[in-house]
Amino acid sequence: MALQIRSGNSDDVVASGRILYEAFTHIAEAHSFPSDFPSIEFGEQIAGYLLGNPGFASFVAEDGGQQLGINFLDERGVITGVGPIGIDPTI
Repeated sequence: MALQIRSGNSDDVVASGRILYEAFTHIAEAHSFPSDFPSIEFGEQIAGYLLGNPGFASFVAEDGGQQLGINFLDERGVITGVGPIGIDPTI
């Protein structure tokens, strides 16, 4: 595995949205509570907003061009907030 970490960009919306949906749904189903991401489309909307917002830093983990994970940092305040974080549950 040649894992690389890079800044996220608008090209990452679809893969990031899918990963957020699948990761949060996987955990929610395992613990019998509702997912914070009820659909892939909702995941894409959130990812698109965060990737396009200059107040958020984003980091993509990938291997061979395949996105494996996404992380966001909210840098709008004095204290940086972390998340959402998603790792593809199929890896």
